Amino acid sequence: MINICVVTANRAEYGILAPLIKKLEEDKIINLDLIVTGSHLDKKYGFTINEIIKDKIMIKKRINIYPKKDKIPHIINSISKSLEEFSRFFLKNKYDYLLVLGDRHELIAPCLCSFFNNIPIIHINGGDVTVGSLDNKIRNFLTSLSTLHFVTNNDSMKRVVKIMGNKKNVFNVGSLAVERIIKLSKISKKNLEDKLKIKFKKNNLLITFHPITNNINSTFKYLNEILRALKDLKNTMIVFTYPNNDEGSQEIINMLKNFIKNNQNSYLLKSFGFENYISFAKYVDCVIGNSSSGILEVPILNTPTINIGNRQIGRIFPKSVISLNGNSKKIKFELLKILNKKRNIKYKNNPYYKINTVNCIISLIKDSYIKLNKENGKLSNL
Repeated sequence: MINICVVTANRAEYGILAPLIKKLEEDKIINLDLIVTGSHLDKKYGFTINEIIKDKIMIKKRINIYPKKDKIPHIINSISKSLEEFSRFFLKNKYDYLLVLGDRHELIAPCLCSFFNNIPIIHINGGDVTVGSLDNKIRNFLTSLSTLHFVTNNDSMKRVVKIMGNKKNVFNVGSLAVERIIKLSKISKKNLEDKLKIKFKKNNLLITFHPITNNINSTFKYLNEILRALKDLKNTMIVFTYPNNDEGSQEIINMLKNFIKNNQNSYLLKSFGFENYISFAKYVDCVIGNSSSGILEVPILNTPTINIGNRQIGRIFPKSVISLNGNSKKIKFELLKILNKKRNIKYKNNPYYKINTVNCIISLIKDSYIKLNKENGKLSNL
């Protein structure tokens, strides 16, 4: 048996990982233990562990080290507590691999503990670049600790190879998220209205905006510009999602709540769930904000994205993405072009898509397990 520990810490990352987790759990020669931590366990962000429970995935352990506030000292303290919790956990439980996806600070502790316990780390989505975020440095740090690397595109592969010094164990398998979207049966508008307690209008917008963690002041500047561009729109439904749990998130939430009080047909949702989010993004006229979802996932739906600021600068931008520096007049100008059907970009060639991403990852994990056993002078029991 191959014993794999998977750590999931937030809604977006679980939405991407879910098909892989389910397939690993079904595999007869893999024993999967799932650790749930981070914002999954916080009521403020929708207690999204319920999505995992709904998927009927067995949870090995819950590690609740969520910071009481979104300020840096509280985040650092949560990482310290997480180190203690995962250190105790890995002393009691032995694994062949730790599997993580992405770049969040909640993954620092489990990866460090895994590294010092000589548990090889499988890192998914390494090599990406997001200039306007501290996650950029965290992602590269996790890459440097890892043994097996599954990246989403050729540019990211080159960066991981540069970090690691060689091509060994670095594989471009495409995006788990894109593969899931292509296979996903979309939910109808009527069902979305019933589930989300919203009402579609002639025009419909989805806004996903996160803190810019390496320049927190620009966070509020950019968000103010977005809100100015949205406030006078007629016959338009506007749905905001909660931001990531980073420094500045509470201020963003307060600004969004204030906007909703003064603007009819606008909503703030704590958590969509992956299927609801993707289905909703398919029906809206435009996605606005600074989330990676607007770059990686939304384009496959042929929905335009207006990307604000530099948070995602460094990624490959599909042609359906309009990148702006955050001036409200420019945002509104581009948005009205979209709403008036003067922009109609069909995005076909996706640099993040490859066939059979999930199956490819599992096959490569098994190959890696056999090679590691041979290197360690052990016979594989696969």
